[in-house]
Amino acid sequence: MVLVSDLSFYADAGYVVITTQYPGVDGGTGKDEFGGPNDLLSIKKLKDILSSVKRANTSLIAMKGHSRGGLMTYMMLREVSWIKAAVIGAGPTDEFKMAEDRKGWRKHQIEVYGKSPKEQLRRSPIKWIADLPKKTPLLIMHGNADWRVPVDQSILISLELCRNRVPHKLIIFEGADHGISEFRKEYRQQTLEWFKKYLIKDGKLPNMKLHGE
Repeated sequence: MVLVSDLSFYADAGYVVITTQYPGVDGGTGKDEFGGPNDLLSIKKLKDILSSVKRANTSLIAMKGHSRGGLMTYMMLREVSWIKAAVIGAGPTDEFKMAEDRKGWRKHQIEVYGKSPKEQLRRSPIKWIADLPKKTPLLIMHGNADWRVPVDQSILISLELCRNRVPHKLIIFEGADHGISEFRKEYRQQTLEWFKKYLIKDGKLPNMKLHGE
């Protein structure tokens, strides 16, 4: 499985790696709400678990999420202050636009969290950019041959992040699918470099103020 391979890769690089299973997914208890409060709660509890791991430094926590996990990363950045760096791969950012662009997606939305535009908004980070932290560097990666989550979901939020002076970097992989499988080695390496820069080397945030001659 790609997930297990990824977890092993980052663990082999020296990181303490922890993840969770969303409620109601693959036979789990509860109901899958695709970004509901219980999903966020299950992720927040991971910090408490890490506190019991002696070699884990809970003052230096990074979060990486792909696809739905990318959305969860945006949502976590809005709610907690203890994420020091974040990486998002192919994450949806606008549930209103996703409903227009992907066949059957509106039906999926209604099935998992209902018809309410308020719930669409809750899961659309591009609509609440001002709520994202300006001291947590964010790396966004996406393949431009992704049919599941169109690449403009990342491009458009990058534009809004620029307008709001939120530190981030956007990498587009030409011809890559939703899993960025054609560039998996580079995708992983970019993630490691991001974590190394902002966790191990304590990299300084870029100057986001407009400046220069």
